[in-house]
Amino acid sequence: MKARTRLPLAFAVALLGSVFLAPGQSAVADTTHGKGCPDYRIMDYITKSWALTHVDVVGNHTGVKKSYTVSEEKVKTLKAEVSLTANTSIKAKAAFFADAKVDTGISIVTTADYSWKSTYTWHVTLPSGHSWVFYHGRRTIQGVEYGYHCHSLTSHYKVYTAKGKSFSTVNYEDGYRCDKSAKDGLAKLALSKCAHH
Repeated sequence: MKARTRLPLAFAVALLGSVFLAPGQSAVADTTHGKGCPDYRIMDYITKSWALTHVDVVGNHTGVKKSYTVSEEKVKTLKAEVSLTANTSIKAKAAFFADAKVDTGISIVTTADYSWKSTYTWHVTLPSGHSWVFYHGRRTIQGVEYGYHCHSLTSHYKVYTAKGKSFSTVNYEDGYRCDKSAKDGLAKLALSKCAHH
């Protein structure tokens, strides 16, 4: 899912006859070698999705209102990482994260890994007769980017492929009654856990 194409006019002119973008791809100039001969990167594709990281389902069928301590257990650990097909500069990894952030509009984690809390705790009072799901989650992204080196205005060659993934810096949390419906993707993932309770 591409947010926008980043191709400045001067860069587009420089690449005429050298590179053609397919639908859904975006390109960005990197450094200049001589007059008007930039290296560049092409984000081949990037996708966005939701990931449920912590969840707990609680039901009150006692006939009276009761207080509960909800403990959301970790169900998934997310990582931010980039693998490269060539032994190139670490700048290529940073470039992938920067370009992914621009293309998706999501503020993403750019460190090599991330340590999750093992549990999240809620203190709630629930009326009788229903079950509820409580959860945390993140937006996730993954994609592939190619780095090209400029030999001349009509000759560029690929120097690396970067395959990366990451997740949002924003941590989303909420709770839903299990017999209700939801519109956003994360809530739908959480509500699917009600069927197993």
